[in-house]
Amino acid sequence: MEKAQRYCATELPKCSSLEEAKDLYNLHQELQKELEEHEKNIKALQDKTALQNKYPSAETSNLAKDALVLCKKFDTVVNRGDKVADTLESTLEQHCQDAQLQEQRWLKAAKEKLAWCGDIPGDRYSVEGKLATIKDLIAGLKDGGQKKNLAAAKLDSLKAVLPRERQTELERQRKQADKEFQDLVKQLQQTQ
Repeated sequence: MEKAQRYCATELPKCSSLEEAKDLYNLHQELQKELEEHEKNIKALQDKTALQNKYPSAETSNLAKDALVLCKKFDTVVNRGDKVADTLESTLEQHCQDAQLQEQRWLKAAKEKLAWCGDIPGDRYSVEGKLATIKDLIAGLKDGGQKKNLAAAKLDSLKAVLPRERQTELERQRKQADKEFQDLVKQLQQTQ
C-alpha cells in the first residue's frame, strides 16, 4: 500500500504522455485488485473482533483497538485509490480531448479559409490569392487527416479504460469531427 502512495505521489504529476497515463492506470487497476484481496482479510478480522467484543478479555482488548485502526487505514487507502483512479481517468480523457481540440482548430481554420475563397469576385490578385489559399488547403488535407487519425487513435486506445458514458460522448464528438472533415474535403473537391 505504501508502494501505491509513493508511486502516486511521485509518478502521477510527471505523467505527460498517453502511454504513461495508461501504464499508470493499469498499475492502479492491479493495486485495486490487491486491495480487494486484502478487503476479505479485513472483513474477516472485523468479524473476529466483533465476536471478541461479545466476549471481552484483557488479552483481546488491544487486538480490537488495533483492528479498528487497521480498518480505518484500509478505508483511507481505498478512498485514496478511488481519487487516484478519478485523476488518472481525467488525465487519459484530457489527452484524448487535446487531440480532438487540435483537430477542431485545424478544421475551423480550414473552413474559414474556404469560406473566404468562396467569394470569387475581385481583381486578378484577389483571385490569385484565393486560388493559392485553395491549393494550400488541398495540400494541408494530409495534416488535417493526421490530426483526425491521431484523435481517433487516442480515443480507440482509451475505450477500455474510460467509463461507458464518457466513451459515448467522445465517440459522438469524433463522429461529428469526421463528418465535418468529410464535408470540408467535398467542398474542396467542388472548388477545383
